[in-house]
Amino acid sequence: MSVALVLLCSMDTAATLLLIKHGAYEVNVVMASIMNIGEQHFINTKIALTTLSIIPLVVYRNFYIGGLVKIAGIVVVFLGIYTTLVIYEIALIVSCGKIITCHS
Repeated sequence: MSVALVLLCSMDTAATLLLIKHGAYEVNVVMASIMNIGEQHFINTKIALTTLSIIPLVVYRNFYIGGLVKIAGIVVVFLGIYTTLVIYEIALIVSCGKIITCHS
């Protein structure tokens, strides 16, 4: 699951850059300011933050929060959220492609 999260993060990064090139903007203010520094810095930061965040989730995957929620369950939730985000971005790219084709 952790590999899937990193792959989804990579897809999200690529989709975000493509959408920004076509007029979208980064909603996350912190990532937007990093994007202003440079595209490669944005890519490196996004992948590094995701990867570093996953490490404790993998190490403690069998632990529970408050005795109720298993850490592995949180990973599954993150996986669902990231999957939904990437599907949404792909839909935006497809729709953006149609608009760009119409205006070209």
